Amino acid sequence: MLPRLVDPAPGDSLSRADPLPSLRSRRRDGPGAGNDAAQPPPLHLLRYDAHRPADAGDARLPEVDGQGFAPRRLHAGRRVFVQGQAFDHLHSVHAGSFKTVIVLPDGREQVSQFCFTGDLMGLDGLGGGIHASTATALEDSVVFEVPVTSLCDAAVPSKPWHEVLYCHMSREIVREHAQMLLLGSMGAFARLATFLLELSDRMAVRGFSPLDFHLRMTRCDIGSYLGLSMETVSRMFSTLQQHGVIHVDRRHVVIRSPGQLRELRDRNSA
Repeated sequence: MLPRLVDPAPGDSLSRADPLPSLRSRRRDGPGAGNDAAQPPPLHLLRYDAHRPADAGDARLPEVDGQGFAPRRLHAGRRVFVQGQAFDHLHSVHAGSFKTVIVLPDGREQVSQFCFTGDLMGLDGLGGGIHASTATALEDSVVFEVPVTSLCDAAVPSKPWHEVLYCHMSREIVREHAQMLLLGSMGAFARLATFLLELSDRMAVRGFSPLDFHLRMTRCDIGSYLGLSMETVSRMFSTLQQHGVIHVDRRHVVIRSPGQLRELRDRNSA
């Protein structure tokens, strides 16, 4: 069992001098391995399901292809839609990655979501007719713009679209609940471990390596998403690298011990 890590106090960064015992991974066939496999933490299953694309094998929304919807190409840093803008399109991510940000009343920005190929953006505008967040490309990306009017167009099959919308809205609810649990009940190391394991899962279902990938978001973005300071995130990355759990080269991450990350996540999630 891993020794208990001491999370930084709220608003504090990890000190370089803080001692951290060596991490040890558990063998899958060791004591308790069978119980862990039989009773995975519900939170982690919910987060994984919420981030799967509509078609995990193809990593795209099949209803978008072939329907003549206009592709929109965006360079890194360009916005797809802005908080408060009138809602008239849904956006299916065809390639690349995005972040959605909510501007709080006091002017602070909170990263609420990271979107990848196969995700559907803009669902926050369905209810009130305006976007409740701002979506920005993290790299050169392509989205399909789906006019809201087309969802009721007799020329476009309605049943598949209704199924897609129901599926994505359900996953959005699950994701928001899981995010509340992440910020409210997990320590700092568990948050970062959960985030890295999420990315690993999302890369895997899209056909990429689950253990070797490039972070498109900045440390500041990650900190905002996890409710931590940028300095804390950077120090925790360094700490995990020092103990052989991951290897980090700027934004390039190699997960050397997924088992140790899962143990950090699970032990600090109670």
